[in-house]
Amino acid sequence: MTHRNPTRNLFTLITIMLLVTAGAAQAATYTWDGGHTSNKWNKALNWVGDPALAWDVNTDVVFDASSVTKLNNTLGDNLTIGSLTYSDDVPGAVTTSYVSGTTNKNLTLGGGTVAPTIDVLDAGDVTHVLGLTAKGNLDLGNNLTVTIDGTNGTELTMGRKVRDGGAGYGIIKEGTGVLNFTASGLYSGDTIVNGGVLNVTGSMLTSDVTVNVNGTLTGGGSIGGLDVFGTIAPGSSPGSMAAGTTTWN
Repeated sequence: MTHRNPTRNLFTLITIMLLVTAGAAQAATYTWDGGHTSNKWNKALNWVGDPALAWDVNTDVVFDASSVTKLNNTLGDNLTIGSLTYSDDVPGAVTTSYVSGTTNKNLTLGGGTVAPTIDVLDAGDVTHVLGLTAKGNLDLGNNLTVTIDGTNGTELTMGRKVRDGGAGYGIIKEGTGVLNFTASGLYSGDTIVNGGVLNVTGSMLTSDVTVNVNGTLTGGGSIGGLDVFGTIAPGSSPGSMAAGTTTWN
């Protein structure tokens, strides 16, 4: 007869639990309060609770009613996050640049199996800007979904290069609001407009754009291929937009 050792079995179970816990991703939410003397994301005093900062795909960044100062801010370092939220009670437009002094910094969204999100809740007639100056890049680590509630005019502008390193990642636009793309799009995945407006005044020549039934494409910029189920309204009247192979459905 085989005799089991309950103490050994318990030790094995505890060891497994500890290994699983150590390997589990620990999500962190950082809410901006601008408490540091600088305006940099990489300073703990700029976030509610002054947390020990760890920037990875499980990091969620929030701007809300706590964000009463330094709404014009900068990364301060190369950072990675999983999501970015502009709340409906943020006291003004948030403008973020990817530069520290004269040095380019990059913001990476998502990575691995984590598909990043940007959520812009209705905060009135404000336009948040992600990537203000002509420096730094926005890097896609997976497909990015941007959801904008534009009930009262809230918009988001993506103002710097968007890259994916040739991985085939794209951008999905959801919600009723406007996404202004003034950047140079160097990502190779598709851009899909499921709702609201994608206003392209920059270029996304390496990305094919699909405009679905509830979506609208505007602007005088340049895109790759174009597949149209929704509305196209380029530029000022008369307007034009440079596109590759176009399919009207």
